Amino acid sequence: MEELTVTARKLEDMKLMARGNPQKIAEYVVRKREYDDTVDRYFKEQYSGFNFVDLPSEEYVIKAEARAAETGDDADAMRAAILRDRIKYHESQKDVHKDWRRIREELTTKLANGDTITKRDIESVEHLTRQNSSVDNLALYTRVKRELTS
Repeated sequence: MEELTVTARKLEDMKLMARGNPQKIAEYVVRKREYDDTVDRYFKEQYSGFNFVDLPSEEYVIKAEARAAETGDDADAMRAAILRDRIKYHESQKDVHKDWRRIREELTTKLANGDTITKRDIESVEHLTRQNSSVDNLALYTRVKRELTS
């Protein structure tokens, strides 16, 4: 069975991190096209029985998974996987603002305590700043970056 090569969440992440970088933008465009082609291939079939829904209900996904298990068809399994991925993506977006607050608090505490700043911390604060480029987040990014280089 073919696997989903890129998830909806990964695509959004690529789009976010690609801003201002032509190479990353090109990579995002290619991956987005691959994702769209995969969706078209599995949901535009005349008798697929399921439509692609950006935000499917849990019930709809369960029906698709049941059909995939019942038929054993790779195409049905792929449709169910794509629909399940859409639910996971939207679920992950519900609490993104809580993640922002957690990252800000963790990094502010690390800076205040003089703890070691890691490459992972830089990636977290860069991601945060790209998602929500408030003055406070930009200042935090600058402080974390300066702390790592010093």
